[in-house]
Amino acid sequence: MLEAGEVATLADLAADEGLSDRYLSRFTRLAWLAPEVLERLVIRRDPCAITIYELCLIASLPWEEQVERVFEGN
Repeated sequence: MLEAGEVATLADLAADEGLSDRYLSRFTRLAWLAPEVLERLVIRRDPCAITIYELCLIASLPWEEQVERVFEGN
């Protein structure tokens, strides 16, 4: 919806979807996960021992550090 120009901000998108803007903002961070992390989670379905909240925080790290944090628990 953002890309299509249907909404102008995350707050608008959150309101349209019935979510809080804080909640949506947190999950938007998942877009910055390293491609390898996404591949292992979504395609290979490799298990990890972290919460979705922790995954959102890890998304702010450099890609090189994400794999180790997600799958090796460091």
